[in-house]
Amino acid sequence: MLNLSFYQSPKDKQKGLALIVLMIVLAMAASATIYSRFNIYQTSIERDKKTSLALQRAKEALIYYSLNNTYLTSPTCVSNTNCPRPGDLPCPDRTNDGTAESSCGNATGNNQTFRLNRLPWKTLGLEDLTDGQGERLWYAVSNNYKYNTRTRPLNSDTVGTITVRDAGGKVLYDAASGGGVVAVIISAGAPINRQDGYVQNRNGVGINTAANYLDIAYGEDNANFSDNNSNGFIIGPVKDGAGNVISNDRLIVITRDEMAAAMESFVLTQVRAALLTFYTTNAYYPYPAAFNDVTCLVNTSTNITSGCSSVDKQYAGRIPVSKLDLSSSTWVSTSILKGLRAGNWFQQNLWRELIYYSMAPDCEVLTPNCSGVTQKLTLNNALTSPVNGKHVVILSAGKTLSPQNRASKIAESNYLEEENVFPLDYVFARSTTINNLFNDRAISIP
Repeated sequence: MLNLSFYQSPKDKQKGLALIVLMIVLAMAASATIYSRFNIYQTSIERDKKTSLALQRAKEALIYYSLNNTYLTSPTCVSNTNCPRPGDLPCPDRTNDGTAESSCGNATGNNQTFRLNRLPWKTLGLEDLTDGQGERLWYAVSNNYKYNTRTRPLNSDTVGTITVRDAGGKVLYDAASGGGVVAVIISAGAPINRQDGYVQNRNGVGINTAANYLDIAYGEDNANFSDNNSNGFIIGPVKDGAGNVISNDRLIVITRDEMAAAMESFVLTQVRAALLTFYTTNAYYPYPAAFNDVTCLVNTSTNITSGCSSVDKQYAGRIPVSKLDLSSSTWVSTSILKGLRAGNWFQQNLWRELIYYSMAPDCEVLTPNCSGVTQKLTLNNALTSPVNGKHVVILSAGKTLSPQNRASKIAESNYLEEENVFPLDYVFARSTTINNLFNDRAISIP
């Protein structure tokens, strides 16, 4: 008898083969879907990386630019009282040619539309910088830090004026209370329909119209801003309650503290160079002026033609203007430490108020060439590791910290912190960690 228990008809074989083929097709389709989603995911990651890199490079270029205007050699500033200065940031590019505009509003800052547009990549010395979507970046600058028309003074006590919120609408930097940022750099992302109903159109006509690129979320419109109030920028991406992206603007900011760090470091090196020039000529350092000498404290439109004098046997205080030694020597005409504003960003922006100067008794006029060995200064690094034998220590006071009150400008405690408030022991401190308790920066000779 024929055993048919393992017998398969041709039809059964065809069905089995079809099932195998179907399984293979389904597996291939699943693989293709996974591969496609993986590619999309990878593409998104690469775009985000490119955007993050572009934003960071733009930020670094802006800070670098702010310290590389020709402060001492600018031909337009020989006798001018509107000099380039540390902290100057360029105006945005309103024609999409990569070049900063020559002006971005008046001194009072009520021309905000002139201070929000394209990042001036050519002016900053960058290549044609684009984000992950292939779009050029956008940029907004605080009124206090723009290079034309300048608002003075600009120094480490100058606030940022732009408010910034996080993706949930919470204020991160509050310009209304003096905590705003100096600048905002924006990657606009892909075009979307804005929350106010405006359909973004990025053709040639609208290529410099902010609303065609920048979005609204929680009532915060990135296409416009105002200084010193709550109308600023919001960091994306921001999603609504249903999970839909309503703003895809990516932001990076330059904070006031970041700009202060750059400005103070630059200014300290320039003051040191000026003191070394004096020492090279005279073989000693001038006595400081008394810290409580009000003649050293003027406004941005005033020259110091008298007063702010060195005090004999005074070893710590402010940078003097006059009576620099027993024979009444003066600063050279090109020195930033002179008291005249013409051609002098240091005087125009009131840095003398924020710079503290101490010299070792061994380096005074009566003992030239710092020849003594008994009284040299000590500068502690990061509040530890004392380094002895300094001839000069120069401090930059940084921004006002609580409970300091610089309405009173004649007390060291309203400018300096910790060890630096007690200068008569010839020991000073600097810290690599600047915070809300200590923000004195320092430099020394040697």
